[in-house]
Amino acid sequence: MPEAGVLGALRSPADTTAEQLLSISHLNVTYPGQDAGSRAVDDVSVDLHRGEIVAVVGESGSGKSTLVRSVIRLLPTTADIRGTINVVAPDGRKYDDVLALPDRALRQVRGRVIGFVPQSTSGALNPVVSIRRQFELTLRSERMSRTEIRERAIEALFDAGVQDFDAVWQAYPHELSGGLAQRVVFALAICKRPSVLLADEPTTALDPIVQADVLKRLRGTVTESRSTALLITHDLGVAARYADRIIVMRQGRAIESGKVDDVVFDPQHPYTRELLASGMGRGAALLDVPDPRHGRDESEEKGLDR
Repeated sequence: MPEAGVLGALRSPADTTAEQLLSISHLNVTYPGQDAGSRAVDDVSVDLHRGEIVAVVGESGSGKSTLVRSVIRLLPTTADIRGTINVVAPDGRKYDDVLALPDRALRQVRGRVIGFVPQSTSGALNPVVSIRRQFELTLRSERMSRTEIRERAIEALFDAGVQDFDAVWQAYPHELSGGLAQRVVFALAICKRPSVLLADEPTTALDPIVQADVLKRLRGTVTESRSTALLITHDLGVAARYADRIIVMRQGRAIESGKVDDVVFDPQHPYTRELLASGMGRGAALLDVPDPRHGRDESEEKGLDR
């Protein structure tokens, strides 16, 4: 295992005095048939500050994806969600209880205030709509001209690591490789310049080189825009490499949380130690990945299926 501090090489020092952009307080989620003792999310609280990434780590079924989807109410209507979620918009406007927002206000929060990067691109990209049109539909609420939309899309796609804008702009989702499709989804999530990003295991299906590059770009976006991100992952190594703080979940509960080095090198809970020993920290292998553009031919870099 690398020495303490090495895993955090990409991170800027966390600013504990930075503005709080997202606050999740005493969140509880129960599905039909569950009793209070077996909640999907059980009394979880977390605050995210400007310029930081907080990673939520746990096995499948630990409640981490339910947690992140609760923030923008993407759970089934049968889910009973209780607690308080407050968020600050890029313009400083405060939404004091996202869970109580009417649908119209919630639509304003989604995308403009909180961007979401899902694990699967299939549910995020409309298969019969071009990438150009998907950006137009995403940005139409911003009252932008087509030229302005194109310029904003170029910026977002560049930040997401897309090399050939013109080819992607006219393409349909099925024409893109998995890695490039995920970059497009990331670009769609940041194109409205939200203050909060939610990333639900966004790189699980990607090869290690593309995974590392996408995560570096997530880190760069948060640092440069002074936004914040909640990163869901099953891999402690990924969390250690790209996050500022880690929350470990088990059976719906947050059983340990703290700064990366504290959780990775001095875990307090037996379950966290089990995760570290079980190989769930294999993402540490990403420490020395090569530059994603080195040694790859042009067609592979562009990510277009031919």
